[in-house]
Amino acid sequence: MTVRKEQTKNRPNIIKKDTETALAMHRNGDLSKALDAYQRLLKLEPNNPVVLNMMGVLFYQASKHTQGLAWIKKSIQIDPEYAEAYVNMSSILIELDRYSEAEKACKMAISLQPNNVTAYNNLGNIFTKNNDTNQAVKSYKKAIKISPTSSISLYNLANILENKEESIALLKKSVEANPNFTHGYISLGNAYSKISNSTKAIHYYKQAIEVESQSPEAHFNLATEYSNSGNTELAEKHFSQSLSNGRNNSISLTRLAIIKFLKEDIATCNSILKTTSPDSINELKYFKDRSFCLSYITYIKKLINFRSENKELYNKTTEPKNIIAIGESHAIGLNGLNIGYGLDCNTRIRTESIIGCKAWHLCNTKNYRARLTESHIKKVKEGEFFIICIGEIDCRNDEGIIEAHRKQKTPLNEIIKSTAAGYLKFISTTTQGRNIKPIISGVPAPIDPLYRRTPEPSSSLQAIVIKEFNRWLKTYCLKYNFLFLDIYLKTDNSSGFSDGSLHIDNVHLKPDVYIDEINRVISSLDSRARA
Repeated sequence: MTVRKEQTKNRPNIIKKDTETALAMHRNGDLSKALDAYQRLLKLEPNNPVVLNMMGVLFYQASKHTQGLAWIKKSIQIDPEYAEAYVNMSSILIELDRYSEAEKACKMAISLQPNNVTAYNNLGNIFTKNNDTNQAVKSYKKAIKISPTSSISLYNLANILENKEESIALLKKSVEANPNFTHGYISLGNAYSKISNSTKAIHYYKQAIEVESQSPEAHFNLATEYSNSGNTELAEKHFSQSLSNGRNNSISLTRLAIIKFLKEDIATCNSILKTTSPDSINELKYFKDRSFCLSYITYIKKLINFRSENKELYNKTTEPKNIIAIGESHAIGLNGLNIGYGLDCNTRIRTESIIGCKAWHLCNTKNYRARLTESHIKKVKEGEFFIICIGEIDCRNDEGIIEAHRKQKTPLNEIIKSTAAGYLKFISTTTQGRNIKPIISGVPAPIDPLYRRTPEPSSSLQAIVIKEFNRWLKTYCLKYNFLFLDIYLKTDNSSGFSDGSLHIDNVHLKPDVYIDEINRVISSLDSRARA
């Protein structure tokens, strides 16, 4: 919805100068003064359709949609041929999810004013909401035909096209038409991020911030891109800058808590966790975001409690040696542990996290998680061990191997074998020619439904998948001469399930479970070397 220079010269009984002054205040964003001016005008001319329409726009901008709609309807009652009022009414009806009424309002505006760009653009938005992409494309293209430099129409069309190159070309036109179009730059960043062009994604997110320095979305997306590129410092900076009043900050706070935990800044991590609330998390639009925040916040809190109760496992001494752990959330649990293998009791685990990484991502290397894994492996010094904790997400009931089996109808064991094979082939290729030793962590047995802390059940199919995945991991570790942490054997109660006694939550193990197993495999290697 835009604030236009309304034509008042043909409307008798309106004080033209005062009306234009009020509209100018409105266009310049001085909404309080504009409201006062409109109210004064309505005392002089209660049935002024232009002012009534603009009162509706003011309330719309204040997110008071029902009140805004009432003002605009009154304007239309007075002037049934007022095209701009129908356009503004359609904008409010879209916000209220009343798409059928909004479509009628758009079409009425077009019948009165056939070249109304905003009406065609709103019509495209309605078709988009109704998943009618073909009609949405036609509407946006009609708007662009009328006004080739309509940045919002170019932007909207770009965001529904499947052709990435065409989408990027349209987004570039949108910011050329309006160099101050923040969302155009953000969408360009998103488009380049989707095709794994991190350099250009970062460039356009920065462009958005140059236009709107406090844009939470631009800072958040830039932070995410830095995180996906392994630049934790800049990720932390921009996640912090993405926090803002009036916005749901749950995801940014969760990401910051993870960063602070991995830096072992436990005091700050605790402070961040205290600012999160279940209510704000539950208000997040997407289930995956709610699940991400709730699971990580709960997990980090449990890890902090574990550290507090087992301080001896995290003893810090001067200049400790580090062994790197790479992986998803299971690797986070290892961070800071002093494993003290052999006679060297000054070896601590430092985690390089790759949130959401699956073994599948490493089988299909054209993604940022594969690149980030490779980047982290490059940090391992010659002659050192490193731990890889990846694969548990692949074995979950609702994604990974089981979901692929359901969708593709491919035999389950074939998917399990190919996933394990591709994963460890990637590790072999990445470490080739280097004197470094991977320690591949297995996947723990799922908790028996009888012992789970929440009612969500572990299925018998999941138990089979985890058992077979571990078997193939072990097989390929032997092939590539990798060390294998048999976490499954340690947690299986002979039924394919765990009783939960070694778990810190429904999915993750207590950190100390890994210490003995890491020492065991390294000691066995030392024994073979001495023999």
